[in-house]
Amino acid sequence: MSVVFLSHSSADKTLARRIAVDLSMSGVSVWFDEWEILVGHSISQRIERGLDDADFVVVLLSGPSVTSGWVQKEWQSRIGDEALSHGVHVLPVLAGVCEIPRLLRDKRYADMRTDYERGFADLLSALQTHATDKRPVSAGARIESGRIVIEQMYPEMPIFTGLINTIEAGCFERSGTGLRAHVQIVASHIAMHEANVELGLDRMTLVSDSYVISTDPTAPTEFRASRDFRLERGRRLTDIRTGRKVALPMTVSGSAATRVSCVVEEGAIVGEFFEEIRYAPHLPMPGISLRGTFRAVVAL
Repeated sequence: MSVVFLSHSSADKTLARRIAVDLSMSGVSVWFDEWEILVGHSISQRIERGLDDADFVVVLLSGPSVTSGWVQKEWQSRIGDEALSHGVHVLPVLAGVCEIPRLLRDKRYADMRTDYERGFADLLSALQTHATDKRPVSAGARIESGRIVIEQMYPEMPIFTGLINTIEAGCFERSGTGLRAHVQIVASHIAMHEANVELGLDRMTLVSDSYVISTDPTAPTEFRASRDFRLERGRRLTDIRTGRKVALPMTVSGSAATRVSCVVEEGAIVGEFFEEIRYAPHLPMPGISLRGTFRAVVAL
């Protein structure tokens, strides 16, 4: 549940109280000074704690509020977060005739001057939308769909470059001090799909040290996985070049290590993956390196 800090001037207390009640009745948790600051409390400490705990600051703009030092400090304390997170933290509500502060002029506001019901509906809709955008992906979230695009391969094999693999399903669970991600993949090329199934790469379990996936593109969350594989001599697989079934001339074994770097962006997990496949020392080929991008739609 999102937490809203309601910033307002005492001159707009009646409107602020109405908004606080209506938001609470709509399932939004509201920090409203009348409810949070009791006799004996430190006003500055309670306000600071309320701002720290809030997901959004809803600021009522009116003649008295735009000249109030308290109100300015409250919403300005969160406006910088928008530049860092590329999200929305401050939502303006026009409560009276006033000169809108410079830092808020490019924002669309909810207008409650003449039509409270319409203005409140706009505010509630915005809160619900922005809350969905900024909600972190954590344990219990599911991957509904997605795709993985192979962009680079070494040694170079042009037939692999640009292949798109489908993410059919996935989910996240708590694991120790972090998250465990389970992902099921179907390769677009039959030969690659067969190889993935045989190698156990069609279904992966990756582990992260973080409880949530980052929303900050400068600090992505990393998941890692490693597993061993073995294909016995004589196993028949589809040759990706010819499309024909061929028998392996030797036993193929080795290990695969995968690293995923990702962030949450507009209801999806996006990022890059790196995979290193290393074969046993007795085999003539040292290994394969893959790199690509992916996008997965999540349900929270």
